[in-house]
Formats: sequence, C-alpha cells, structure tokens
Amino acid sequence: MHERIVRLKSRNNELRARVGEAHGNIERLETARTTISEEKPNVQDNRETLTRKALDGDEWRGNRKEEHEGLRDDIKAKFDDAESHIEQLLEDIRAKKAQLQSSIDTMQNTITLNESLIREEREKARG
Repeated sequence: MHERIVRLKSRNNELRARVGEAHGNIERLETARTTISEEKPNVQDNRETLTRKALDGDEWRGNRKEEHEGLRDDIKAKFDDAESHIEQLLEDIRAKKAQLQSSIDTMQNTITLNESLIREEREKARG
C-alpha cells in the first residue's frame, strides 16, 4: 500500500509540473496573440496606403499605367494573403489555448482523483 501512495504522489508531482508548463505555454500564446493582434491594423493601414491612390491623370498612360496597376493588384493580393495568414495564426492560437486548457482540466481532475485514492489507501492502512 505504501508503494501505491508513493507512486500516486509521484504522479501528482509530475502532473503539477505539466500543469505549470501548460499554463506557461498559454501565457506565451496569449502574448503572441496580443502582439499579432496589435500588428494587424498596421498591415491593414499599409495595404490601404499602398493601394489607395487612383491611377488617373496625364502622368499615367498606356503601358506604364497598366504595369503599375498590375503591380498594385499583386500587392493587394499579397496583403490579402498576409491578412488571411494573420487570421489563421490567431485561430491556431485560440485552438491551441483551448487544447492546453482542456489538458490542464484533465490533469487537475487526475490529481484530484489521485489525492482521493491516497486518502483511501491511508484509511485502509489505519484500519
């Protein structure tokens, strides 16, 4: 019985360490999410700045205008890709945080169960 208590205590110590690591990972993910979220408006502003001005007037004629419009379309597409990538990163972070929180909940439930089993083993030993 004593060996079982030692094993359960050891397992709980391992689980507590993993819970701590998971909390640390959640904090790092939250920091990354905040940083990415803060940069998102900059990407949108830069996209708007680079694609805003209309190509009208005498200075834009013929091939130069078409070439420039083609470049602007390429830039718009790159910004669209960047914005999609940012959204995907934020979604991945949300999913990973949820997964980590679920793991934490499971580990904490296991710790609680192990503590109950330890109490039962001690009662048996006394009794």
